[in-house]
Amino acid sequence: DRAIAEGTLYSGFGRSGVFAARIRGGWVGAGAFEALLQTPGTFDLVHPQKRFYAGGANSVRGFAQGRLGPRVLTIDPVRLLGPGPEGAGCNPSELMDLSCDPTSINEGRFVPRPTGGTRVLEGNLELRFPIGLNLEWVTFTDVGQVWGGRDEVDLSKLEVTPGVGVRYLSPVGPIRIDLAYRFGAGEPLAVVTSQLEVFDPNVHEESDRIRIDDNVIPYIRTHELTALNTSMLFGEASSFSFRRFQLHISIGQAF
Repeated sequence: DRAIAEGTLYSGFGRSGVFAARIRGGWVGAGAFEALLQTPGTFDLVHPQKRFYAGGANSVRGFAQGRLGPRVLTIDPVRLLGPGPEGAGCNPSELMDLSCDPTSINEGRFVPRPTGGTRVLEGNLELRFPIGLNLEWVTFTDVGQVWGGRDEVDLSKLEVTPGVGVRYLSPVGPIRIDLAYRFGAGEPLAVVTSQLEVFDPNVHEESDRIRIDDNVIPYIRTHELTALNTSMLFGEASSFSFRRFQLHISIGQAF
């Protein structure tokens, strides 16, 4: 089950300006499997391609494409097993029982990946002013959030990202440059990595063994992904940061 609703409004503003507004909301359910979501230990049963993602040039512009909403951090298990300062210094048994603490690793070693959500709400406001030479100046504010299946829809969690932009009205459509700023600080995210398995010479290839620096250990990576018990604070501090600016270059109006 999946439903999306969207509405837009365009109105003249001043002598030649345009006020534009848009709101979009969506919901997706697990259908016949909805009851399973109440079982402890289960995860969202909605296919990743059916989930909602937000952020990007036509969404909440303070975020990169798909980076607003539920996310996890992924990392190679070698990083977790390696010595500091580049690694966490965990031993294989700590990684296998998920007690490995990843917080000593620099956040630049993690790869954030959006997991999508089951509900989305986005809103956009724009003022567009022609400034001559086929150019248009724009100020905007975007708001939005994506919630996972077990999250309450809390409007206080909406991200607000103001910004400015310029359009060149070319024959193929407006060529658009937008610069937005997000206020949200860092957040704790689950750390996902590959699980380990003890090396078995009767089953595995010698080349499958994990190498840490110059040492080869009697373990291999498996195809199973698992989340560590300790989450990782990821993102900028609460003070002003240039890293919170997000630039988008695209063709066509945002909506």
